[in-house]
Amino acid sequence: MDIQSHQLPPPGFLEKGDWLGYRHFSLTSLMTHQCTGGDVTHSAVYLGNGLVVTSLNDTGVGIYLMDQCGLVMVRRPVGDVEFVAADANYKTNMKGLPYGWLDCLKVKFPDLPDDSNGENCSHSSAEYYRGGKLLLFGEDANLQTITPRDIQITASLKTVWKAI
Repeated sequence: MDIQSHQLPPPGFLEKGDWLGYRHFSLTSLMTHQCTGGDVTHSAVYLGNGLVVTSLNDTGVGIYLMDQCGLVMVRRPVGDVEFVAADANYKTNMKGLPYGWLDCLKVKFPDLPDDSNGENCSHSSAEYYRGGKLLLFGEDANLQTITPRDIQITASLKTVWKAI
């Protein structure tokens, strides 16, 4: 996979609820790659109209314009997502949370405390789906230890586009 690619899916291809996997070269992304070994270092959920829900390390959980650089994979939910419930969960439980730095470290050091009071990008993606009644990893999964690589391989999503 050419991680330098600026190739994007064709216009109109993305659907609400698509998971977007990115490969970036920021310090956080390089740390993610070192901890997980995965090709994907950032995740977001597409909401439509060029917007995504994700957690960014400088601003935390929010709705942002879709990043046009570094997109390497699009995965689509296999089951139904209740978007009204997912959006309500975002507004009530996720919006404005700080970035979960401790979540990132828990991947490499699982004995760290469980409560970081924040969410990293993978945690926020999985939580958005969970709010919409699509469980990527089961009811009891600890979302603080989820990585982009985990979302890249979960059977709850199917790959519908990859950068060449």
